[in-house]
Amino acid sequence: MPASRGICEFWRRYLDGIPPYLAQRYWWAYLARPGVWFFDHALIIDAILFGHYAELMQAALTALDPARSTLMIASVYGRLIPELVLKLKQPLVLVDVAPIQLELAARKIARTGKKAYLVRSNAEALGLSTGAFAQALVFFLWHEMP
Repeated sequence: MPASRGICEFWRRYLDGIPPYLAQRYWWAYLARPGVWFFDHALIIDAILFGHYAELMQAALTALDPARSTLMIASVYGRLIPELVLKLKQPLVLVDVAPIQLELAARKIARTGKKAYLVRSNAEALGLSTGAFAQALVFFLWHEMP
């Protein structure tokens, strides 16, 4: 196999249960450990969001009712998940297709001392009944969806 083909096909190592579009286009940001480490820093997130991370996060937190059941579709980098878990009166249910993203979220949630349910699932087919959650949140990037 030519070297260039090997580089072009690198993303295939991430296909284990990961949708092909996500593995092919975003492996470097959401699936590779160096990318996960790099992007989970406030300075990087704030740069991507042109300095509006805190404002956007606060707007999302303010829009949610802490007493209602909450589904979060797709994990995100930064402080939002631990802040959300601390705000909610019921455990957060977080769905993501990437185990590495769920691992990152689990570490953050563990530091809060609060409970949450982390579910590996593709957001294209959650299999939830209508009305299963009172509110849902998708924040920042839709890496779950093609």
